[in-house]
Amino acid sequence: MEGFDAEAYFSGKTIKIIVGFSPGGGYDGYSRLLGEAVERLMPGNPKVIVTNLPGGGGLRGLQETMRARPDGLTIHPMAPRHPAAEAAGIDREGFDINTVNLIGTPSFNDDHLTMCVRRDIATSWDEVLALGRPITTGTSAPGGDMVGGQFVEALGGPIKVIYGYEGTSEVLAAIDRGELDATTRCDFEYISNLYPGWYEDRLLVPLFWSRTPVSQEFLDRMGTGLQSEDLPHLFDVVDATEEQQNVFLLAQSLESLARMFVMPPEVPEEIVLTWQRVFRQIVEDPEFIAKAELAERPVKYGDPAILVESLRKAATFSDDARELFASLYGAG
Repeated sequence: MEGFDAEAYFSGKTIKIIVGFSPGGGYDGYSRLLGEAVERLMPGNPKVIVTNLPGGGGLRGLQETMRARPDGLTIHPMAPRHPAAEAAGIDREGFDINTVNLIGTPSFNDDHLTMCVRRDIATSWDEVLALGRPITTGTSAPGGDMVGGQFVEALGGPIKVIYGYEGTSEVLAAIDRGELDATTRCDFEYISNLYPGWYEDRLLVPLFWSRTPVSQEFLDRMGTGLQSEDLPHLFDVVDATEEQQNVFLLAQSLESLARMFVMPPEVPEEIVLTWQRVFRQIVEDPEFIAKAELAERPVKYGDPAILVESLRKAATFSDDARELFASLYGAG
């Protein structure tokens, strides 16, 4: 970056963060936290505005970002379903994973992902099986946090995923009014911000987990009376071959990289490198971390190189595995 004066470049400028989901959810919350930190830590102290452009599971906001001028003044927290879909051979109009500029994610998440159901519907997986119908759950579009639910549905399990809920706030509102039976958005960061009364009401019951084992603290806070070793893993509730399990594990690793901030193609290298450097500085900044903790937004830096490596692995799948992987992201 020799010769590039970042302070002079960004001074007096306005940076736009385009969020592809509705206000109140995780993508929106992290973007607003990041915007405050960018104003403070980016050389030149530019102003930041955050706009919401929901639609297509974040695709509308991503497409708008890709059309922006390549000047480093427009960024977007990308949903991993879109690069994953491209890797599965599903074209995302206006987006190319080979040309997008990756910055990083502030919310790398290798913690557990749990499917929770309304207590008035079922209190265990055995009770779900006895219902005689699939439980309904919702998300914005194929992929995302609901990839586990889609995996169960794809293999014939009793889950039906309904699309079109643009963001966490819409999903949880549908759970609250009984429109949906189940959700994976039952972690502290979601419920504490939007429906803290659910804990006291014991509205939700965990059904199964994936990624890492569920903590005893989580189960106790949900009022389940369960021990962590008693809760089944996703692979315990669905009959999947080893190859099918590997497809799910790769999809799950991609979902750990939610909110990967990106810029349009052709942004000059010195600007991309400045963003990557400052972004990591922000995610490791004590003030940013403290504000995120107050908002119950867990912070952990996610390197763009992890996304690139995950997409490389997807290219090695057999035809059958690739077809299953593609189905998790909207093909078929």
